[in-house]
Amino acid sequence: MEGEHLQALHLFKKLSVHTNHGLNEFALCGALTACASSKAVEFGKAIHGRTIKDGMLGMTIVSNSLVTFYSKIANLEDSVRVFEMIERKDIVS
Repeated sequence: MEGEHLQALHLFKKLSVHTNHGLNEFALCGALTACASSKAVEFGKAIHGRTIKDGMLGMTIVSNSLVTFYSKIANLEDSVRVFEMIERKDIVS
């Protein structure tokens, strides 16, 4: 299973380098899931930075994925910090 997560991250990297339109929230959420599952902590943090740069942090689905990512890598401080920044929490939050 870890090989599939690493393959997904490789594809995400390839797409993010070769696209001028940026990636949508679903691609970001999938990449964060793969990062958490494969313990690719630094890459997950880089995706967090990208969500800020691309103005996607305000999207509840993206913020929820970040909360989950930080929780799964046992970084509860950042998980809580992101959770507290979610403006419109939903049932998943």
